[in-house]
Amino acid sequence: MASFDTSVLVDALDTQGVHLSQRSFSDLLHHIDEVAVTAERLEAGADAVDQLRQAYADVFAVQQHCTTRMGALDRLKAAVRVAPGEQFTDEAHPFDWAGAVARAHDECAATARADLDKERDTALDCFDEYVWNVHHSGERRVRTRRGDHDDDDDDDDVIAGDITYTKCPFTQGPLTNPFKSRLCGHVVSERGLQMMFGGRAAAVKCPVSGCRKHVTRSDFAKDLLTELAVRRQQRAASQASNALDLS
Repeated sequence: MASFDTSVLVDALDTQGVHLSQRSFSDLLHHIDEVAVTAERLEAGADAVDQLRQAYADVFAVQQHCTTRMGALDRLKAAVRVAPGEQFTDEAHPFDWAGAVARAHDECAATARADLDKERDTALDCFDEYVWNVHHSGERRVRTRRGDHDDDDDDDDVIAGDITYTKCPFTQGPLTNPFKSRLCGHVVSERGLQMMFGGRAAAVKCPVSGCRKHVTRSDFAKDLLTELAVRRQQRAASQASNALDLS
């Protein structure tokens, strides 16, 4: 099986200016999920699954690259807006473009690394659980590979990738394109988010019963891990339904 070369994607992003959306990353990770499960089911060997696991991690490296570049561009645009016009033409005190670019990149790289490294570690644990369940469904998996950002013992009893609900708490419809609140950790669908806020910037009460937090639109971020978990549950439900139809 051919290895996944991150540098090829990074070079493509550099030369073509392509920005992969969160949906693109979700689709790519989902496809790797499916191939890994198939490889495990067909007993293709540990090397094949390990290569796919590495590809999973490499996707997050590319996402970190994209997030850093887009964040740096946003910071540069903000710097241009607030800088006095004469700074761009004053030969005695020219605008320090090189310094502005370097600062924007360094600041965004640190933020992206902190956020995405932890998300990557959690996603890899979900991946391991998903593959483990092919032949060991219902059995407890011993976690032999831990990420740098894992706590020592806080979440050992939590099944990786597990979610407690698959419906949006606001719309009561499917939890599609989920977004998670940074304040309370609750998840709503993209449609639910649009209905909650519309064009308003004011805070509203979290729609999850019992939650007392008030949230704004900016408190929510795309929740890649929940989206993958929902897809896995949907796949499992579809397989169970097909098995019943064949019995």
